[in-house]
Amino acid sequence: MDLKRPNEDHLGIQAKRTRVEPDPSKVLYFRGLSPDTDEGDLTQFCSPFGRVAAVLRLKEKDQAFVEMESVVASTAILSFFSANQALIRNTPVIIAYSSRKQVTTNNSSSSTSNTPTSSVLHITINNLTHPVDCDVLHHIFSQYGGTVLKIVCYEKLGVRYALLEYTEPNAAMVAMTVLQGHSIYNDGCTLKINYSKLQHVTVRPDDANGRDFTAGLAAMGFPVPVVTAPAPPMVVAPAPAFKPMQPVTVSAPVVQAPRPAGPITAPLLPGSGKVLLVNNLNQERVTCDCLFKLFGTCGDVMRVKILFHKRNMALIEFRDSSHAAQAKTHLNNCALFNSNINIMVSKMNEVPMPPADSQESYEGLTQDYSSSPLHRFKLGASSRNANNITFPNQSLHINNIPDGATQEQLVAVFAMFGQLELFKFFSNTNKMGVARFATINDAVSVLVALHGESLDAYGFVGGQRGLTISFSKSQSQS
Repeated sequence: MDLKRPNEDHLGIQAKRTRVEPDPSKVLYFRGLSPDTDEGDLTQFCSPFGRVAAVLRLKEKDQAFVEMESVVASTAILSFFSANQALIRNTPVIIAYSSRKQVTTNNSSSSTSNTPTSSVLHITINNLTHPVDCDVLHHIFSQYGGTVLKIVCYEKLGVRYALLEYTEPNAAMVAMTVLQGHSIYNDGCTLKINYSKLQHVTVRPDDANGRDFTAGLAAMGFPVPVVTAPAPPMVVAPAPAFKPMQPVTVSAPVVQAPRPAGPITAPLLPGSGKVLLVNNLNQERVTCDCLFKLFGTCGDVMRVKILFHKRNMALIEFRDSSHAAQAKTHLNNCALFNSNINIMVSKMNEVPMPPADSQESYEGLTQDYSSSPLHRFKLGASSRNANNITFPNQSLHINNIPDGATQEQLVAVFAMFGQLELFKFFSNTNKMGVARFATINDAVSVLVALHGESLDAYGFVGGQRGLTISFSKSQSQS
């Protein structure tokens, strides 16, 4: 005789089948990891979306927990990989919100040498195949650890070294975890990173090999970070050991720093490498045209597609993979309409055009620019523009200025799109000039609004030819 209550089986089955999804959390759960996946792989995988606060790798299982700095960053990861396969060490993984509120581990199992003892890193650049200066190191390390305050480079017995100071020790630890053993270029400049015994880096005013970036922050009107006393160590697993020339194998690789001249060799990534996926766009303001103009400063853009169901993301197809590599290097984390964009290489080989009668086509969310007259790099590596690619900054180089245009007229036009600090013509011609803006975001807004545009609509006589605007390599000084 069955003594169970009538609905007991039904309720039991329902209890097993019903799974309550955890609320959005800054902690993510990873499953399906390969045995050789370590904490550095996970940190590097998540870093393009925001700062990684802590990592817990469950070695006996195929699982891990990653704590991001904010729920916004963790949500961006899930949003992106809901439309793209997540691969770590070429292994598909499953990612979800965790019910944990934070990641902690047993302090006693952590090596003392891996606790963040200083905000200063001592960096050795092995196999120096290209010059590496303070600007190159600043570009790379500021994307992974946080705000870089000071860098000093020096050489000893033919080996290149650097001292780099962050605002706090946890930032130094994250950078060391992510970048340890990776190469700046495909053919060399391998990083070996340790904590320095110094607590601060001193940059002498006359030292050509040192840079104090706090001065630049103050000049741009940003608050200078205050260096606080060392915080309690954040617990993460040990950083991977130094392995010379170790290839980048996760799907979010270390950012390649610019070569001294010419295009960058395309990184070894899935797909053709000529299509980029851009995330964290301001969907209220972004258009295909503005993305074409911004990314066109680094390479010839063939097509742009803003995703129909995720309009804060876009696919950008370039003429070839070297153009895409230049754009990813120079524009990742660039401010566009007050939002710092994230760039990854897409697995797609090309951007398809939608059917002509589709809603996507009607709204203009995909545009073909293959025959655009605004391409800057038709001559490839021999193009003069290829040697003038630079990182976004506050200063713009303006060319094709209409005859007779006055400084006051141009200032009035530029001020419509960004806060202008200074404009001046070149000393030998009034067809070119340099404009300096209050922020990089202002400079980018002006570039995407006015590059290639005629000034007829602004009352200029003979302004039919479009302006040519690019980021200035030598920033204007007042």
